Amino acid sequence: MPAAKHAVAVAEVKHAVAEVKHTVAEVKHAAPALVVKKAEVAAATAVTQAASQVRPATSSSDAQVVQSGGAISGEGWQGFEFGERVYQCLIGQPGVGYRYSPSFADKDLDGGGPVSPEVVIVDAICQGNSAVFVRSTSGRGWLPLTDPSGNVKCFAHLGKAEDVDLKAQGLVLTKGANTAAH
Repeated sequence: MPAAKHAVAVAEVKHAVAEVKHTVAEVKHAAPALVVKKAEVAAATAVTQAASQVRPATSSSDAQVVQSGGAISGEGWQGFEFGERVYQCLIGQPGVGYRYSPSFADKDLDGGGPVSPEVVIVDAICQGNSAVFVRSTSGRGWLPLTDPSGNVKCFAHLGKAEDVDLKAQGLVLTKGANTAAH
């Protein structure tokens, strides 16, 4: 590809990246507690398609950060993937209740949820309006890492799921129902 065409293609990719960032910012502004993973994946697909028309970057100034499957990749982002993590409940009876979304007001009232010292496996993290929430891989929903004031810690991060040996550490995955006050 001639240098002039390459420069135009790089400029088009940079423009597409700027549009993606703007769109994601608009979605986050419109619904701060919303997990924008689907929007990010769709935007990353558009950027990846535009980038596929361009030769690989030849200098660090041409390098682009590309997102795939909701995970950030590219120069400077290695090691920041969330993946599956293990969190241990720190709240005794009645435990912590699941939420349908990362919001304290959106509580599942069935009374189920982790109780100390049970653990949960999670695959997403989201800053809600009053706390950070993690999403359980069980499909039950979201759990707050603290109470709404931020003064009471509800869960402790134990590490990546592949690095935590539940059996060797005597840890038990949550499964039972409780009256879940938090």
